[in-house]
Amino acid sequence: LVAAALEALAEARRHDDAAELARDAARRGIGLDDRGAAALVRASRRSGDWQGALDLPVVGPLSAHAAVEACRAGADADRAVQIVEGLEAPSPALLADAAAACDDAHVEAAARIWRAGVQAGLYPTPARGDDVLTVDAHAMTAPLAVGAVVGALQECGDAQAVVVLTGDEDLKPQLRSRLEALGIELGATANAGALVVPGAEARGFCTS
Repeated sequence: LVAAALEALAEARRHDDAAELARDAARRGIGLDDRGAAALVRASRRSGDWQGALDLPVVGPLSAHAAVEACRAGADADRAVQIVEGLEAPSPALLADAAAACDDAHVEAAARIWRAGVQAGLYPTPARGDDVLTVDAHAMTAPLAVGAVVGALQECGDAQAVVVLTGDEDLKPQLRSRLEALGIELGATANAGALVVPGAEARGFCTS
């Protein structure tokens, strides 16, 4: 009942009433479930209180999605990372939304979001060959793929280049544009479904 009431108040943009209801429930020993927490986040966001929405606790996947949506609206990449890294099993949709909260000034945050996806088994670990490190980004959105590229560059080690498998015809030009905007020069490749970051560029990012 509390969750349903919070959802109704969120739809009506009655943030103050929703917050009071949540406090009253807490005083009565009624904790918010995931659905109720998500509704409270949406109530804050729809009232224009972005910071209030970001400060609310994440209980489960529904409230996590609501909070990440607030991160996108408020351009809070750090909070998006905190949410994703705090979940045992983030969904691909949640990771994509979290990466969308990361602008060009927060590419390292996007890389952490990609790593959370790798750790959750949603994306393959970069494959290391004799001279190259290959990262598969074909199932990602462009913002998340940027995170994958930056993450792979940070882990490049002695690799002479990082190869990014894009696959999707729509993803490759988007990713190329984003990387060039970041000042990352790309090398030539005969593979229509890949981009290559040459050694000098790779080592400029490498942290391992």
